[in-house]
Amino acid sequence: MAGHGSQRSSTSSSDTTSHFEKRLKTVECSVKALEDKIDLLISVLRPSEISTPSATASHSSIDELEQISILPPAKDWGALYRMYWKADPARHLFKPICEWTPQERKKSGSLPSRLSVAKLIAEDVVNFALQKRISTPRDVSEATLSMYAAYYVDNLMKYAANTNLNALTIDTLARYIRLDKKRRLVKAHI
Repeated sequence: MAGHGSQRSSTSSSDTTSHFEKRLKTVECSVKALEDKIDLLISVLRPSEISTPSATASHSSIDELEQISILPPAKDWGALYRMYWKADPARHLFKPICEWTPQERKKSGSLPSRLSVAKLIAEDVVNFALQKRISTPRDVSEATLSMYAAYYVDNLMKYAANTNLNALTIDTLARYIRLDKKRRLVKAHI
């Protein structure tokens, strides 16, 4: 009987080791991908100071697909909203995220979750603008974005477990948009 128990524990130990090895491999792949993105960002932010004729010739032959570099960092959710609907060559965003093809999304190096949050926020702001009867919801003003933020602060964040939230971050806004949509769906079915 004792031998049977030790056999079970050795199987459990090898399963645990296998699980940790798989997890370590996943972490290593993630770190490698992150290092590649950092290198790409550095090359975009600090182009080589030595300008060779071949480098400029190859740079000028880059097509529009290759001009999309990594998604520039968004200071706040408002910047993420604007990047979704508008091109900004100053930030290496040569066409709005909403017009990217699946290939361009993959090539950009952006995390799919970040692109999803950008879409979620952008579409929710447009819906909000339509409810407020704004004629061109894609081109909402800063006042509309402030009104939109105030809606979430007034209606949802006051019920949050953490009452010290005085800034509407990208993550909290995405969470509350999802909760608000779910709440509206439940009300519609009642």
